[in-house]
Amino acid sequence: MNTIHEAPQVVSMFEGQNKLIVNFFDSKLFQNFIGGQAATDATNSSEVLFSVGVKSP
Repeated sequence: MNTIHEAPQVVSMFEGQNKLIVNFFDSKLFQNFIGGQAATDATNSSEVLFSVGVKSP
C-alpha cells in the first residue's frame, strides 16, 4: 500500500519492481478530474484515467 498518497476517497498502492503507483478513486472524485460529468454510462462501461511518468538514466 502507498501511505504517502492515501486519502479517504483513494486507495493507492505500489505495483512491481519499479513501484508504479496505482490509484483507485471514488466515482465522485473521478468526475471532478474529467469536468464534473460522467463521460460514460457506468451500467454499460467504465472510465480510466492514465497518468504516466518516466525517469531518464
